[in-house]
Amino acid sequence: MNILRDAAKESGVKRVVITSSFAALNQLGTDPYAEPPKVYDESVWNPVTWEEAKTGAPRTAYQASKKYAELAAHGPTGSILSLMKEFVQKEKPQFSITTLCPPMIYGPPIHSPPRLSELNESNSQLWKIISSGRDAEVPIAHTPLYVDVRDIAMAHLLALESPKAANQRYTVVGAQYSNQEVTTL
Repeated sequence: MNILRDAAKESGVKRVVITSSFAALNQLGTDPYAEPPKVYDESVWNPVTWEEAKTGAPRTAYQASKKYAELAAHGPTGSILSLMKEFVQKEKPQFSITTLCPPMIYGPPIHSPPRLSELNESNSQLWKIISSGRDAEVPIAHTPLYVDVRDIAMAHLLALESPKAANQRYTVVGAQYSNQEVTTL
């Protein structure tokens, strides 16, 4: 909210693109391979409550942080497609807000991290699987979806440039994967 308020003070800001997460849509910890498969689109919100976020596991707090940050920007109804959002109604900024909700983001980092401990979360998870040894158990991917870092970068650029992206929320997914597949590459 502080970034949005500061941006509203600057007359040159025309668009704000928020990088949210698929966690704002999907309740982590549920079986991603359950039948029937659930369809996730821009209208779906993670059902995690504020109380669950305060008392639950760190992963639950992460999910809630993504959900509630989006709701603060877009309004309490969860309807990103409505014309007037809570923030827009109160602050009346001169810019539009677009939210992108990617799942795991994989791909080459923009810089070469000097230590493996400095890999981003997504690449770090893959490294842990690959380096855990021949007989290690391969964990199930909690969110078996990913997007290439270059594709999500392009989505940000398009969200900034396209008038159609104003005040919209998008899921940005490249493909499905499993950690078992990763170990066979």
